[in-house]
Amino acid sequence: RPEDIAPDVRNHFVYRLYDANGRCLYVGCTMRPGQRWRAHRDQPWGERTVKVRAAGPYPFAVARRIEREAMLTERPVYGQTPFRQSMMPESLKSKWLAEQERAA
Repeated sequence: RPEDIAPDVRNHFVYRLYDANGRCLYVGCTMRPGQRWRAHRDQPWGERTVKVRAAGPYPFAVARRIEREAMLTERPVYGQTPFRQSMMPESLKSKWLAEQERAA
């Protein structure tokens, strides 16, 4: 809805999921952190998650920028959809793909 992404509306949160070793498993952006966490519990990273960190609320554009920066710097293990990969510089994308192939 357009009113949800208006620049003066602070209703988006950026969240990170971590494993027991402190490795970032997933980074996401949502207006409903509790609802998103319930959806993530059934994902491969759900059972590995021991810590959830959320920040916000932010305007939509700010939250998306923070999410993108976190994906680039923290390189989460999961959640790299083709759209998200398209936001990565080629050098990081190649490195991330190589890491995923080694881990498989």
